[in-house]
Amino acid sequence: MRLWERVGRQWRMGFSGPVALDLMPVFHELDRMGLSPPDYDALLDEVQEMALAALQQMHKSDST
Repeated sequence: MRLWERVGRQWRMGFSGPVALDLMPVFHELDRMGLSPPDYDALLDEVQEMALAALQQMHKSDST
């Protein structure tokens, strides 16, 4: 969760709002953590799942 607090506001923007989480800050933070390759991949997967859920929620709010 602390990783998400650091990177969860780093969105790539399009004409209709956020389109994807900017992964460069995510990679930077993961590199700093010194994780094993399996832990690195697992945490990256979790961040990407949270980003997808956040995007779905943001776009759901736009369509209502």
